[in-house]
Amino acid sequence: LTGAATLAGSENLVVDGVRPGVVSVTSPNATERTYYPNQWVHVHVSFNETVTATGKPFVGLNADGDGGPARAVYSSGSPGENLTFVYRVLPDNGADTLGYDGAGALMLDGGSIKDLAGNPARLALPGPGTPGSQLAAKSIQIEGDIPSVVSVASPDDDGAYGAGTRINVTVAFNKAVRVDGGEPRPYIALNAGEDARAVYSSGSPGETLLFVYVVQPRDAADRLAYEGDLVGASAITATVGTPPPAAWHVLPSSGDPASLSGSSAISIDTAAPAVERVWSPNRTGTYTAGDTIRIVVDFNETVTVDSSGGAPTLTLETGETDRAAAYESGSGTQNLAFEYTVAAGDDSAGRPLDYAGTSALSLNGGSVRDVASNAAALALPDTGSAGSLAGSGIAVD
Repeated sequence: LTGAATLAGSENLVVDGVRPGVVSVTSPNATERTYYPNQWVHVHVSFNETVTATGKPFVGLNADGDGGPARAVYSSGSPGENLTFVYRVLPDNGADTLGYDGAGALMLDGGSIKDLAGNPARLALPGPGTPGSQLAAKSIQIEGDIPSVVSVASPDDDGAYGAGTRINVTVAFNKAVRVDGGEPRPYIALNAGEDARAVYSSGSPGETLLFVYVVQPRDAADRLAYEGDLVGASAITATVGTPPPAAWHVLPSSGDPASLSGSSAISIDTAAPAVERVWSPNRTGTYTAGDTIRIVVDFNETVTVDSSGGAPTLTLETGETDRAAAYESGSGTQNLAFEYTVAAGDDSAGRPLDYAGTSALSLNGGSVRDVASNAAALALPDTGSAGSLAGSGIAVD
């Protein structure tokens, strides 16, 4: 064979059987700095060619403690020559000089690191003291042996909460702490409003402190989370030590499984449900004595009806004597159904049937609330408007 039919004639064919290897390990974090629980250290692992990473490979670090293993887990950089691994300092982690656990510290943990030809990477890291081992030269210190927040959660049920309700927030520490009894008390700022905060309530001395948030009018949050860190942490100290060390103020990142928003699905809803329209599914036309007319009141969100003390009613303009349509069904939906039976003498005077006014919807001893327990606003659309019952084109005579 000659020419283009030969192997040599295949200009784009590349044979690569060489495995990529690690060139250096370092960190972009500041030199000679101390990192505390829930802070982050980035580790860069550089290869001698472009590689792709899958899964969660990690670099084992020399800062293990009772709070858990110190691992920098793969985060980004693929495909590329420089992969970024991130390490969140855990309570009780510690290292005078942060480094990795020897040449075998890079572990795939079910993931992979390969070059573009599919060759698996050689995972050996540069030995301590060699030019490629630059992490220790950053002189990063890990100090986890202080009172630190392990997790933030709520023992309350997931769901929506309205104004005036109390939400409990528990803050778990890695060791027993004591709270100074002075004012202002430690608190956690929340994302539900400018002044929304969970304030320390009880638990001292102990490993878990209780903070309480009382929902205020106009507070709102699709998913309750904290904003920033623990305020007033200097008032929280360990129960031992001379002097006892103050607590570290950094909380687990929002969305982390150990955070409030990562462990709970609580929403804040203080807006009252409102009526959007009133209509009837009955056919257009004139109804006479004995006929039943079904009327539907549409709200802008799901509502529940408690009729144990009395059922809501809707007063209709039916001539000399106004009649009441009684609540019939719809609790747990956005659409509440009422029924009215035309009585002898009822007359809409040649006009479409409508309710008696914007305040015609009455609780009558019952209640209408949304899932966050906010009482419904009962104002109806103006009579005669497109959103009123009159728009259904029903008359009584």
